[in-house]
Amino acid sequence: MTDEQTLRDATARHGDEIPPRTVELPGPTTWPFLLAFGIALSAMGVLTMWVVFYVGCAVTAVAAFGFFRDVFPREKVWYAEIEHPQPVVEPRGSVEHLTPGMAGHRLQLPEKVHPYRAGIYGGLVGGVAMAVVALIYTVIWLQSWAYAPNVLSAILLPDYRDQALDFYLAWHWKGVLFGVGIHIILAISIGLVYAVVLPMMGGKRLAMFLGALVGPLIFTGLLWPSVAIISEPMANLIWNTESASLWVFIGSQFAFGFACTWWILRAERRYTPQWIRHYTTPEAESGGHA
Repeated sequence: MTDEQTLRDATARHGDEIPPRTVELPGPTTWPFLLAFGIALSAMGVLTMWVVFYVGCAVTAVAAFGFFRDVFPREKVWYAEIEHPQPVVEPRGSVEHLTPGMAGHRLQLPEKVHPYRAGIYGGLVGGVAMAVVALIYTVIWLQSWAYAPNVLSAILLPDYRDQALDFYLAWHWKGVLFGVGIHIILAISIGLVYAVVLPMMGGKRLAMFLGALVGPLIFTGLLWPSVAIISEPMANLIWNTESASLWVFIGSQFAFGFACTWWILRAERRYTPQWIRHYTTPEAESGGHA
């Protein structure tokens, strides 16, 4: 039987002096998950576009280096306290179900997560940062407030596809409303994804790095082929290497990733339901009486 409190707090390196009445266990790490994701993304890039392939290679390289650091030169381990075994009583005629906090119950990791509203607000904050970067370009260089929402509205409006540049520069209430609505929905959806994924990324520094830098690279690589599927002229407008629109689009992705990650990491993490009655904390007590 292991003490989960000791399992969480006792982090060391293989080769250190083992405390009495403990057992050495492999330390936790998120690098294998990222390594598998990078390899899968690279394989997807072979079938889609070279941008996805190179992003996958970059994620694979970073994850492989981080995984290597957790193993060499000394393996990262945890020391779990060993308690005296309790006598086993075999029930007759019934089955005793495991409950959260019971020995042998499958752990739900991570033990703390961000509330969903942090993902919603984080997505909205990231959406505002993304819109500011896009508007700086469209207002200063293109003299148009409606260019970005008009282009985005082509996702749902067939009559907004295959249009000339002047059409997207003009103000159309229909295109602006649809574009803003699509932007808000996508921002909230991605914010919720960030809120779920970031607690699994380890400490705040690693989560900030992955959310602000790696995440935008992944989304940009995935959007590259999908825009061409929606509308070829729209893809030509966005991915025009002769203008600054491509770099503004990529910069807006990084602005979203940084702002969204920063806002979510500000929120206090809460225990998952399995820990509410297992640990004595203010959150646990309030959750247990709810």
